[in-house]
Amino acid sequence: MVKKLEEEQGSEIERLRRQVGLLERQRAAMDRFALVTRIDKNLKIAESNELYGSVFEEKRGEATGTEFTLSGRKASEFAGWKEIATAMGKGEPWSGQLWEDSRNGKRYCFEIHIVPLTVNSSQPEFLVIRNDITPLMEAEVKLLERNNELNTFIYKLSHDIRGPVASILGLLHLAGEELTNLTALRYLAMIRQRINRLDGVLRDLVETISVTERELVPETIRFAEIVDDVIAELDPEKELKMEFRKKFELREDYLNDSRILRPVFHHLIGNAIRYRDPGKGNCFIEISVGKMNGGIGITVEDNGIGMPAAVKDRVFEMFYRGSLQSSGAGLGLYIVKVAVEKLGGKARMDSREGVGSKVSIFLPALKAV
Repeated sequence: MVKKLEEEQGSEIERLRRQVGLLERQRAAMDRFALVTRIDKNLKIAESNELYGSVFEEKRGEATGTEFTLSGRKASEFAGWKEIATAMGKGEPWSGQLWEDSRNGKRYCFEIHIVPLTVNSSQPEFLVIRNDITPLMEAEVKLLERNNELNTFIYKLSHDIRGPVASILGLLHLAGEELTNLTALRYLAMIRQRINRLDGVLRDLVETISVTERELVPETIRFAEIVDDVIAELDPEKELKMEFRKKFELREDYLNDSRILRPVFHHLIGNAIRYRDPGKGNCFIEISVGKMNGGIGITVEDNGIGMPAAVKDRVFEMFYRGSLQSSGAGLGLYIVKVAVEKLGGKARMDSREGVGSKVSIFLPALKAV
């Protein structure tokens, strides 16, 4: 009996030794890569590791007993302290990102985790772990700067090229009025077609960047007006033998940005027109807007040529052209995706080859400023 107890005790001691060894290795790893402090219930620093000291202390250990700070302020004076204090009061962890100055003035960006060490205790303690993500954030800032520069370059280049393109189109029109040679007129028509395509690509590039960079301006949206304007723009002479079905079922005002919403309807309706099936005697496009939980739902459905599944899954990609009938640069549905995401929504494509297509969009309402 005694021998058995000794064996069990020995096994338990060995288990505890392994656990202690594991904890020591974990602490060593944390000390190497993270700034760690232990704070007490009074928000005083009870202990800090060497890496914390190398960043925030003049002398090792001088922070012990001082008040816990965030971004150079006392924790209780920090702007987001209420949220942190609520989590700490419930014994729950909190995580966030903060910029802080070191003792020598260097700026650091830390990913901070505040983790409870004791739960349901009259003497609660918390572990504050700071992971240095400064290089990552600096790289992100540089990437954003480069991206903005590239957007500005593309916008200016596209805008500047459209001037000469418009002039060429004007000259082609004048030449067409004066020439009588059928061969020359045929070549002029081919040139005009190519120039119009180039102009469309430039227009889509400008629109993509405009949607991306535009500040959101909430306003009451009048969907009927937007849709009617888009249809009039796409079919000014009312020559299309198509039925436009419109269902607007909103019973209250909806706030969003019309200058970002308009391209969504323009490209969706334009695509439905472009890929209609002339072999069907009753071509239609159905545009519906209705209320959904937390926002609205928009659908644009047609009975056009549709598309295979392999194409359907890629239609929102930039520069993707999934049909031989596509005459553009493959930016239309990409602009729809960018605009919908800009407004905090989601878009989905459903399509069956030979049957038709349906784009479903969910958009939350913007808050009035």
